[in-house]
Amino acid sequence: FTTFNVTIDNLFKSLRADGVGAQSGHTESISIEEEDQLWNSGVLNAEDPRGLLHSVFFMNGKCFCLRGGQEHRDLGVSQLQRLYKPDRYVYREKASKNRPGGIEQTRLDHKSVTIVANPRAGSRCHVFLLDKYIKKLPKGAIEKDLFYCKPLSIVPKDESSPWYCADQPEDT
Repeated sequence: FTTFNVTIDNLFKSLRADGVGAQSGHTESISIEEEDQLWNSGVLNAEDPRGLLHSVFFMNGKCFCLRGGQEHRDLGVSQLQRLYKPDRYVYREKASKNRPGGIEQTRLDHKSVTIVANPRAGSRCHVFLLDKYIKKLPKGAIEKDLFYCKPLSIVPKDESSPWYCADQPEDT
């Protein structure tokens, strides 16, 4: 195995030096104006189950640097710790696109991101959105450590009722 690994590693280095695989596939960022348009159009909002889900998904990607769909799908409520003074959440990654685990990655630190409440942002504040979203999750989702759940089509009249069912969303 050692000879094979050294040979393949040298081949990869040689190809990289020749420019093979050196191109990066950067995606364009969403501008402040485009983000405002999402909020102003109602796609992102905290007033209904689907809008809140979209808002939390967007802000989690933006603030926690979740790079791929799999990182979002694997997100669990247990990865978020709610802290106070100041009001904040700490996100701790389990595994990611760039850190899938394995023997060579046992000494690497997992990503940890802290977001602090911004009262001036109002309903666009990530901490506010997470508080409301987690409050609206059913107990079954918390027990199963599911974060993204399927939104109910109608907002329940009872303010304390969940807005989501303990299933992962199919297409939001």
